[in-house]
Amino acid sequence: MNDPIDKIKTLISSRSTKRIPRKFIIAAAVTASVLFIVLINSSESNDYVTSLERPEFNENESVWYLDMEADGVSKPVEVTVSPKQLTPEETEKLFENAYQRLLEVIMGDNESFDRISRDLNFVDRFDDLAVSMTYSTDNYSVIDSYGGLSVDNVEKAGETHTVFVEMKYKEEVRYYEILLTVFPPDYTQEELFERDVREAISRADEQLGSELILPEKVRDKEITYVIPTESKTGIIFLIIIFAGVYFYYKKYIVPRNEEEKREKQLKQDYADVVSKLTLLINAGMSEAAAFNKIAYDYAKKKENNPKLKRYAYEEIATTANRISTGTYEPEAYAMFGRSCRIHSYIKLGNILSQNIRKGAKDFTLILRSEVTEAFQERKMLAKKTGEEAGIRLLIPMIIQLMIVMVVIMVPAFMSF
Repeated sequence: MNDPIDKIKTLISSRSTKRIPRKFIIAAAVTASVLFIVLINSSESNDYVTSLERPEFNENESVWYLDMEADGVSKPVEVTVSPKQLTPEETEKLFENAYQRLLEVIMGDNESFDRISRDLNFVDRFDDLAVSMTYSTDNYSVIDSYGGLSVDNVEKAGETHTVFVEMKYKEEVRYYEILLTVFPPDYTQEELFERDVREAISRADEQLGSELILPEKVRDKEITYVIPTESKTGIIFLIIIFAGVYFYYKKYIVPRNEEEKREKQLKQDYADVVSKLTLLINAGMSEAAAFNKIAYDYAKKKENNPKLKRYAYEEIATTANRISTGTYEPEAYAMFGRSCRIHSYIKLGNILSQNIRKGAKDFTLILRSEVTEAFQERKMLAKKTGEEAGIRLLIPMIIQLMIVMVVIMVPAFMSF
């Protein structure tokens, strides 16, 4: 009894062995792309709105481009939506949050407001709060408007100074005062030495001359100067990586690709080789004479096209040379098959060798049968190559489809 499932499997397997034409694949991909675009466009419908959401208080105004419909007439209209407005209570809380954050960041590298000896960090704005700040001080000779300190002349016991802060949010303004005590910096011996070196270089720069003479001694310490060079470690590392990749490519990938190319070419040329041998042998030539004739014709073609290289004919030429130099003919044919490293060539070499050794029965019929099988195999190989080409052709089509999707979707997302 025939099972319906078995019938379906048989139908699928029979159809899967048929080669899909390349034109059909291209047409299917293009049709799918067009249908996708049409589907996207047709799915777009008018979204009727009655309200527009305002941006947050710390964001910019938003602009909407709408279609206004009235009395059956549609006209474009541009709508500007201003940000949300804070209530008075929310505004006071906003300034308080900004002031507390300012107290955290304005100290910079100092530990507390009771001991300031390093530059202050006067930030201009808190973007997430939409609050801007401007600063002034009670003594610009000690604290400038950028937060820089000049503390060399400050008393060791410390001096109290005031920083005035003006905070602004839209039209609202608040004023704050920050009290701090400024002390001379506690320089380490290393920092003091570096400062003396910079001062010595500054004095040397004031001297006239075509060159700046660097000080050789500061605080009785000998000083040498070196122009730093960029580290070559990263470049060397990259060179090593590229060298390794190149070595691996030349050592393994190139020979493998060359071997695959050689094997594919040998299989493609087998039908021509065996048909030529059969034709020449049936014309009355011996196996050796047939090999010489094929090798001679190949050499003539190479004279006209020096870049021509067909591995099967190269092996035939090598075999013809071996025979002419005294190699035992059956052994030369066997070596021909082994050198090609393809089953069909090994079989052909054994047929020729067997005929020389023992005289194969129906030798010409065997060769004709081999020709028929060779052309059938080449047809299958051409079919396989076409299928592989069709699959490879899908890759650029998929990339094109993705580009089309991006071109359609990105403007759609940006419109929201």
